[in-house]
Amino acid sequence: MRGFKFKKLRKHDCISVNKAIFHVPDSKYFITIDHSFLNKIGSKREIIRSSKATKFFVANYASGQLIDKGGKIICTKTKKHYELAEFDVIIRSRGYGGLGTAWNDFRNGNCSGYCALQLAALLGYNEIYLLGLDLTTRDGKTHYHNGYGGQRPGSFEKSLSRYLVHFASGIKEAQSRGIKVISCSEISRLNDLIPFVAPSKVL
Repeated sequence: MRGFKFKKLRKHDCISVNKAIFHVPDSKYFITIDHSFLNKIGSKREIIRSSKATKFFVANYASGQLIDKGGKIICTKTKKHYELAEFDVIIRSRGYGGLGTAWNDFRNGNCSGYCALQLAALLGYNEIYLLGLDLTTRDGKTHYHNGYGGQRPGSFEKSLSRYLVHFASGIKEAQSRGIKVISCSEISRLNDLIPFVAPSKVL
């Protein structure tokens, strides 16, 4: 996505993941599983609040670190409760791989990008195009932006390999249901599983 003109996505149904919400114009949906991401963006949370996108937060109960207490979601690791006032929908997810067929069986793949795939399937889309989901690093960079300073590509690659296992199961499930999942990233590790089509041809 480096150098991509995000304005080309205008008028398309887009699910923005994490910091993509700051770049994709007129996102229809926004989704994240990463509460630490919300803490790191500080005052930019106001941009999320003011966005017209329907905003989803996925609480990862599959991690075993979240509990409900007093009407709040508490992280047992940090001992803090989640501040989620800007979100329209809070999803309590208790599974990783595959694709759930109902909101109470939402699978999260332990990453926000996977949550976007699951969301698109639940919303009824039968053609899903993945932009920027390449599950790899390039030139020592982990993302198309520099918004996650300090991430080490080596350790990040290990997480990406775990994500790939979940994506493989989710894509297989999608294909069994007749859902087309297409990669729009030339360097994606998912291209061994699904067809690649250049964004210029899609748009």
